[in-house]
This record gives sequence, C-alpha cells and structure tokens, in this order.
Amino acid sequence: MRVLSSTVIATLGASLGGMLGELVARHLGGPQSDPLAVAAHSALWYVALGAALGTSLGAANALWRGSWRLAPAPLLLGAAGGVLGGLAGLLVFYLVVFSADTYSYDAIFTAAHRGRLAPLLLARACSMAVLGALAAGGATPVAQWPTRGQSAALGGGLGGLAAGVAFEMLFVVLGVPQHDSPLFSQVRAMGVAFVGALVGLGSVALAEATKLGELVVLAGICEGRRLPLHRGQNIVGRAPSCQVALPEELTLQPWHAAIVWEVDHFVLHDASGGRTRVNGEVVARSPLKHGDRIRLGNAIFALELAWRVQPAGIAQRSAASVEETPAQPGAAFPTPPAAGEPRYRLRGVRGVLAGREYVLQSSTRTLGRLRSDILLEDPAVSRRHATVEVTAQGVTLRDAGSANGIIVGGRRVQTAHLRPGDEVTLGSTVFVLERAAE
Repeated sequence: MRVLSSTVIATLGASLGGMLGELVARHLGGPQSDPLAVAAHSALWYVALGAALGTSLGAANALWRGSWRLAPAPLLLGAAGGVLGGLAGLLVFYLVVFSADTYSYDAIFTAAHRGRLAPLLLARACSMAVLGALAAGGATPVAQWPTRGQSAALGGGLGGLAAGVAFEMLFVVLGVPQHDSPLFSQVRAMGVAFVGALVGLGSVALAEATKLGELVVLAGICEGRRLPLHRGQNIVGRAPSCQVALPEELTLQPWHAAIVWEVDHFVLHDASGGRTRVNGEVVARSPLKHGDRIRLGNAIFALELAWRVQPAGIAQRSAASVEETPAQPGAAFPTPPAAGEPRYRLRGVRGVLAGREYVLQSSTRTLGRLRSDILLEDPAVSRRHATVEVTAQGVTLRDAGSANGIIVGGRRVQTAHLRPGDEVTLGSTVFVLERAAE
C-alpha cells in the first residue's frame, strides 16, 4: 500500500510539473533553431519537473510518517533536491548530446533517426537518473538519511534511469520527431508520467526492501500506524529530529528511546528515565525479538521483524495476540535482574534534565547522547560520554573522552566513585545517585 500510494502521488506530481514547465516554456516562446531558446526551454522544463517530483515525494513521505506537522521539511527539501536534480540532469543531458553536434530538438531527433539513438537514450537516462536520485534523496527527512535516505536516493536514481529510456523510446516508437508536432506535448506528458511513476516506485520500493522491521502502534493516539526500522540507530520520540517521530504522542519524551541494530538483532536503549517497558518489565537496555510488546509512555508498540532477519524457526506471532504481561521465567528477553543485583538511578536535580531519572543496572555500560545504553538528551553531553560500572558499593563512572568531562565537587575527574547521595555533573545537568526501588 505504501509503495502504491507513493507511486501514484509521484506520478501525479511529476505530470503536473512537466505540464507546468511545458506551458511556461511555450509561453516564453523562441525559435527552436536558437541554442539559447532551446537551453532556456529545457531548463524550465527540467526545473519544473524536478521541483514537482521532489515535492510530491516529500508529500508521500509526510503521509506515511503519519503527521503533517512533519511535512514542511521534506516538502521544501524535496523541492530543492528536485530543482538541483533538474539542473544537474539537464547538464548531463547536454554533455552527452553535444557529442552529436546538435543544438535543437529537431536536429537531435533527426540525429536519432540517422542511427544515433544510443547517445540520446544514454543522455536522457543519465539525466533522469540524476534528477530522480536528488529528488528522492531530498524528499527524505534529514533524520532518516543515515537509515532510509540512501536507499531512497539509489532507488530514485535507478527508477529515473529506466524512466529516461522509456521517455525517449516513446517518441521513437510513436514516430513523433518534430518538436513543433501537434502530438509532441501529449507524448511528452506520457513520458513525464513514466518518470514520476518509476522514480516514485524505485525510491519507495528499495527503501521498503531494505527495512529490517516495523513498530506497529497498538494503542495510543497514533494507533494503527506502522513505523519502519532500518539498520543503525532508530530514535523514537516526539521531536521531529527522531528517525521514528510521533509528535502527537504527548506522553513520549522528545527523545524517548533508541532501537539500534547490533549485528543480528535490535537492542532497545531507554532515554526516558524509566518510562520504557518491554513485555511489562521496566528496562534501561534490552535486546528485542519478533513480537515483543514495547511500552513508551502511554503508547504501546509491537515489534515485527522483516522475514529475512527473523531467526530460523521463529514462531510467528500476531502483534494483536501479544498480551502486555511481564516476561515469564525462562523467556529469552528481557532477562530480569538476578536476586540481590544492585540497582541504582541517576536523578537530575539541576540543569537541562532536572526531574528525569535513569535506572542503572549491571547491564548498563555507557552513558551518552547517542549510541549508548542510556541516552541523555543534553546538548552538552558527548555522544559517548562515560562508561559505567555497577557494584554493590555504588557506581563507578569513567570519562570516555567526552568534551565536558565528569564533574565531582567542582573538579573535573577522570573517574568518579559514587555512592547513594553523591552528586555528579554530566554535561549541563547535576545528578544525584540513589538506590532504585527493587
């Protein structure tokens, strides 16, 4: 459904842009024997096509992210990417076509009929590939570029390559070589529809094919939404900068949790300070498996892995059939703390994260802003700020090469040995170490 709707939206957008570019170019007029008139005509047409295609792909992305609050960025960036793609594509087209010593449409098509069709097909295919890649890449939200954007751009480029060949072959098959022919605009409109359909299909299909799973929203304001997960880090939260952004879910933190692909499975890292559960258990870090139920704030999700990354012989469970109950003894994930295992929490008392609490267990190894067991939403915290060691006597923090270090008693230290009641500064927040409730 996602691939079909995106293809339809891209087809309509590209068709509209192509027709608009054609109308504007024809209104400006100019003899086709004039190289400047030809160049201006082509530039207007390519720019209009690229802008409309990028905008329509941005609209499709906003539609499937489920919130029009997130629409402005992909719409604007898609349009910008399309404009750049149009200009770059036109440049590529002329670089190839000039080898035939042609400067007008009539001469180009005459050259094609003299047996020089291959350079013309190559020129159009390469130009549409560039246009498709930049339009599809620009329309991908910036936060999703490390995970989804590269696949979308590659798919858009491959779709554009095929569309360029189809576009040019229409004129050859239908025998419409003359730019001033009454049928020229109609055939060109058909070709533009091919461009929109194949770029839209390629960009979305490849991005869908490379996803590793989905979060299915079972309960909450966004109930029913399916959110793709890709390789790397997928941050879930209200902030538009999250790869999985849910601005309507007011019980989520701006950065609530990260779901990170590690070798052959996803691992969830809490960043909410104890408002994350997996199968009913409060977790700071937990490996995930197919069918796990995840609660973030008041929203409930089920994890559905793509078939190619599911372990062999896994029992396929419907997301709707998973009950929100604590993990049973012997379950693979999450493993409950062993009896007597010390549990502590860092509670923010002053600064950006004042009032937030972060549970530390023996499985907690790192603190930082990104790619850490516990994520701290503080700009002054480094991506990987400190390593953690939990013992029966307390917690030991070691600086992991952070920019602002670990501050204890007003002094920067390399290692901090904390006991319940001690304070430590990480980034711009002062935390106090407390024993967590068993």
